[in-house]
Amino acid sequence: MLDKIPLLLIGLLEIVTGLGIITFWILFFTTELMAPENPPEGYFAHEHAFVWPDSLMALGLVLAGILLILKVPAGGSVSLVCSGGLMFLGIIDLAYDTANGLFQAGILEAAQNAAIDLWVLVFGIFLVIRFV
Repeated sequence: MLDKIPLLLIGLLEIVTGLGIITFWILFFTTELMAPENPPEGYFAHEHAFVWPDSLMALGLVLAGILLILKVPAGGSVSLVCSGGLMFLGIIDLAYDTANGLFQAGILEAAQNAAIDLWVLVFGIFLVIRFV
């Protein structure tokens, strides 16, 4: 069933997700928009540990998306590599946000955290199912 989803759409979603991750880090370092209003102790140390792996994964997603759009067979393999990073990011963020009360902050902040956490986790699972 998932093989009916066009590679063009999957490729575009990968590119948008990769660019979204890159945008997050640009905003994180240049504004205060991405930090919680009352960050838990250790929040910034936790986040800084993800800059390089997230950036590499984001570039991989953009590459995978381009390859899928161009119908290059390696696009599925690169998507699978990125899926592991997405699932790890989704699980670690859900665990961290839950353990540190970030879903109990304001409704907008909680919704933003949940949407991001669930998107990367579900999209990662989708890529595995689609390309295995």
